[in-house]
Amino acid sequence: LTSLLDFARPRHPEWGEVDLAKVLNSVIELVSHSSGKGIRFHKDISGPIPSLLGDEEQLTQVMLNLTLNAAQAMPEGGDVWLAASQVEDGIAIHVRDQGSGIPEENMDKIFDPFFSTKDRGTGLGLAIVSAVVTAHGGFIDVASKPGEGTIFTIGLPASREYRI
Repeated sequence: LTSLLDFARPRHPEWGEVDLAKVLNSVIELVSHSSGKGIRFHKDISGPIPSLLGDEEQLTQVMLNLTLNAAQAMPEGGDVWLAASQVEDGIAIHVRDQGSGIPEENMDKIFDPFFSTKDRGTGLGLAIVSAVVTAHGGFIDVASKPGEGTIFTIGLPASREYRI
C-alpha cells in the first residue's frame, strides 16, 4: 500500500550533490545482508565520476530496487555488478546480473505499473525506477537474454543544464 501511495503521489526531487560511489557502496552493503547465500556483489567505477545533481534518497531507491531485482533473479546464486562511468554528457550506470533473464514477451511491460511476474510483487518497483530516472532528466534501458541475465542501463546528466 505504501508503494502504491508513493507511486501515485511521488515527491519532487530535493536537488543536491550526490556522490554516486557512496550510493553504490550503501546499496551493496544493504543488499549484502538481506540477499541469499551465493550472491556476490561487485562495484566498478571507471575513472573519476563527477558529482551528480539529484535527489540522493531517490537515486538510492532506484539502485536498491534494481539490485534487489537482480539478486532475486538468481535463486541459485551468482554475481551482480554495479558499474558507473562518465560519458560525454553525463553518467552511465549499469546493473547486471547472471539471472534467469526477462522473457521477450514481457520486455515492453516491465516498467508498467502493477506488472509483475513475482508471486508477492506489487509491480511498482520498476515503474518507480522509471519515474525517478525520468524526473532526473535521464533514461533507462534494458537488455536481457533468458537464461543468461539482464543489464539495466541508466543515463543521467551530470549537471542541471541537461535536465528536461
